[in-house]
Amino acid sequence: MKKLIFGLLAVLMMVVFSCTPSPPKQELLGSVEEAVKVIEAYKGDVANFKIGLKSELTLENKVHPFYESLSMITNAVLKKGWTLNGNEEVSGGKVYFYKKKE
Repeated sequence: MKKLIFGLLAVLMMVVFSCTPSPPKQELLGSVEEAVKVIEAYKGDVANFKIGLKSELTLENKVHPFYESLSMITNAVLKKGWTLNGNEEVSGGKVYFYKKKE
């Protein structure tokens, strides 16, 4: 009887977890130009903004050193009056979060 109850519980858990929608994946941008354009065009609350960047970024359609690319993107962020509020590693890159500069 215990095996039957355990088996039914296991099946029920599989059904529940397989029906739970997964959150949409964050799109990862691959170029400095794209990232800067997205940042400059954003008009909403910074608390709702996040940007995904691929691990390898391009500039003018050529692979560009990541930290130089990131500094160019950071300049666009600073012009908005924002500062970094953390990041999250995802498959193929990172998602960055920002807040208003204090």
